[in-house]
Amino acid sequence: MSENAPSDFVNGLLSLLALIVLGGVWGLFQPASREPKPAGRADELLVGLTGGLTAGLVGASAVVPALWCAWHGLSKERQRAIMQPFILVMQLASLTSLTASGSLGGSLLNDYGMLLLPLLIGVGGGVTCFHFFPSRIVTRAVLLLVTLSGLALLLA
Repeated sequence: MSENAPSDFVNGLLSLLALIVLGGVWGLFQPASREPKPAGRADELLVGLTGGLTAGLVGASAVVPALWCAWHGLSKERQRAIMQPFILVMQLASLTSLTASGSLGGSLLNDYGMLLLPLLIGVGGGVTCFHFFPSRIVTRAVLLLVTLSGLALLLA
């Protein structure tokens, strides 16, 4: 490994985060309602791969697929049908990786336990908003959250 490997990694990560922010901002400035665009297999594979990479790098598996769904004008129901299984698979892959590396110890499980109540509150709020608001509002909210998440990671 070269001496520049850590800085190259950080620069690559910062570039990826900047692209995520730009993608979110770009999506926010697009028309609120669009006809859904068909996707090809290669597009779907690239989005899945990128989501997996961002999951491993920064723990943000859903960012790229969420942007992709919003850019393609999918309804909130279709976005949810794509995103939920994707996130579940990414979380299972993370848990498997943590277990295999011996990192899933008692303190980590305790940390997960402490986060369970806020997580459930957030899920409840998200489900309520999902059912209450139309697709265009949900999509805009997702794009805003993706953009803010990318900014938070860039500034951290």
